[in-house]
Amino acid sequence: MTMKLRIPILFVLLSVTTAFYESIPSLFFSTENYFLYSLQFILTIILLFYSFEKIKVNEKDVHIAIGLLIIAVTAMFELYRYII
Repeated sequence: MTMKLRIPILFVLLSVTTAFYESIPSLFFSTENYFLYSLQFILTIILLFYSFEKIKVNEKDVHIAIGLLIIAVTAMFELYRYII
């Protein structure tokens, strides 16, 4: 059984981008205005996902166990980040 990397890549993008935005907020345009900060975060996710679509990373077929492993590692990264 195989699956496309679209869903695992989306989970990884959300997790890594959130960690990046929370750990280094001074690198971004606006941290005072919540609307602009949220808009920038959403546009970053869309831009990264769109670029992965254009270079066909999301179209790769992988075994379903590898896809589930990517999702599990991402979930463990999120849990570990919130514990510390």
